[in-house]
Amino acid sequence: MFGCGKVNVYKKVVNNLETVHLTDILQSYTASHQEVSDAGLQLMTYLYGGKAGESLNHLRYAAYMHSLASSSLPHRPERLPPTQNAARFHVYRMHLQVTQWRSLMAVDKNPEDWGWRMYEHSYIPVTTDLAAAPPDLLDVVKCKCRLETKRPCTSQLCTCIKHGLPCLAACKHCNGEACENVEVRVSAEEVDKLDNERAEDDCGVDVWQLDESDSIPDECMEYDIPWLDEETVETAIC
Repeated sequence: MFGCGKVNVYKKVVNNLETVHLTDILQSYTASHQEVSDAGLQLMTYLYGGKAGESLNHLRYAAYMHSLASSSLPHRPERLPPTQNAARFHVYRMHLQVTQWRSLMAVDKNPEDWGWRMYEHSYIPVTTDLAAAPPDLLDVVKCKCRLETKRPCTSQLCTCIKHGLPCLAACKHCNGEACENVEVRVSAEEVDKLDNERAEDDCGVDVWQLDESDSIPDECMEYDIPWLDEETVETAIC
């Protein structure tokens, strides 16, 4: 998670008696998917400054609105809490890793049941199972990268890369097939490397509390911008 370093986690989770029952669930060999999801999402809510009963979607929307209202600088989507759905897969992977470590790999759990999928004989993380945005918006985001370049669709010059999205059939030259941005290819080793590099003391999210009369628009719950590296993602919807 971007900006959530070990010190912040220790202060808000490890050194907090109120979270003991949640961490016990995450390291339980017999916990169900629902139990793991509920416990992990509540812990992540605490990390991003939320309270018991609040959702990550609520915090994400509030932080986004606060960012727009309080700053004229370009928005940094990596500073937002993850969506509830994307965080759920992260929690699954965390649970799998913890139980494997504690059991010295004796726990027989299928990684594909816990946030991973097989791609070209390797496991890569499932970022979400929702569409990134409505179809009409995705049709607008397409690139014109030429295939004559050495590695097409691999830099911020590619419109799809810039928006953190894979290339589509609508892309002018690569058609979502003849480039290196057809799939988001992140290995387990790269995920661990990113986690280690993000060792800041604070999650860096200024949470703006909404009034009780404010509600999150329904469309904000239907789609997920993939939760990627901050260098890849530059724009996000609520």
